[in-house]
Amino acid sequence: MGIELILVGLLVALGAVTWDLSYILSAEQAGHPHDEETVLAHNAAATVVVVIGVLLTALGARMLLLEKPASRNASLLFLASSLMFADGVLHFYVVSEHLAVLPFALFFVVAGAIQLGLGFGLFKERPLVYYLSVVVTLGLIALFFAARAVAVPFSEGPEEFEALGILSKVLEFLTLGVLGLLLYRWRATSRAEPAEP
Repeated sequence: MGIELILVGLLVALGAVTWDLSYILSAEQAGHPHDEETVLAHNAAATVVVVIGVLLTALGARMLLLEKPASRNASLLFLASSLMFADGVLHFYVVSEHLAVLPFALFFVVAGAIQLGLGFGLFKERPLVYYLSVVVTLGLIALFFAARAVAVPFSEGPEEFEALGILSKVLEFLTLGVLGLLLYRWRATSRAEPAEP
């Protein structure tokens, strides 16, 4: 049941992202963008559906990882995968805001897809996935702050801090904290295991 909930949740969240994106694209192609209030209302509705999808995904991850009396590692894996899913969906969600610069839009699609893949990878204790997740998360944080300090390629100048960007960084810093605990526990367990004769 857990994996089904995860897939339904991701489908709901990404469906809402696609719905919002297609709404904006159709308005632009028609040559008469909708008024700001209509766009904001549509965006708010899509946001609610995205949140519902992420919550369903997190519930599914919880069912998969915490079916039995939860070990500390299972709880950490649940937190790490849920944070990765949430941030990945958030990156898909902001694609519509960056359609004017195609490389930016593609970057957010790729970043979101990688994070969803790593979210699934964090369903089991895999140290390689921990390290990959740390590298990807650190890269996203570094790019975010670099884009606000200097003009990155394809931009006209340093970007501004915005609410969704700050939320994404909060999720990423939390993810790093959980991944750090997973790596610490894995290394401590590896050292504690007796060497084979």
